[in-house]
Amino acid sequence: MEAGTGESDSLGIMVSTSALRVTIVCSGVQPAELSKGDDDK
Repeated sequence: MEAGTGESDSLGIMVSTSALRVTIVCSGVQPAELSKGDDDK
């Protein structure tokens, strides 16, 4: 059971890290698009 719990924790950490990366990427892309739109105007 301990091994299974360890695997679950590792998967949870990987998922959380992936979610954070996606959030950071989205946050970085949105402002960039807004900046480009302002420059075009």
